[in-house]
Amino acid sequence: MLAALKNHDFDAVERHFDGPMQRAVPREKLDRVWSSAIAATGEMTSWRLIARDTRESYDELRFELSHENGRWQAILTFPTEGSRVVGMLIVPFPEGKPGR
Repeated sequence: MLAALKNHDFDAVERHFDGPMQRAVPREKLDRVWSSAIAATGEMTSWRLIARDTRESYDELRFELSHENGRWQAILTFPTEGSRVVGMLIVPFPEGKPGR
């Protein structure tokens, strides 16, 4: 999914979403949010998993997204027994956290 995001392939990203996520974050909204991130910090160059938490019946994966001129954090939520994304948040990388 992150490779698709890096390549601006929002149709492929959306295919990873469950039904409610597809309705809440349609391709156009995803394009708008990602374009804002790119405008602020340049293209994404790489990513790495930095944390994984399990809460109730969900896994939350946190990734550091390295961009040409900065970092973002992607938080992806999946059902423990599933593969479709039920939650996604892209935020600036918290200052003071270990990174590259």
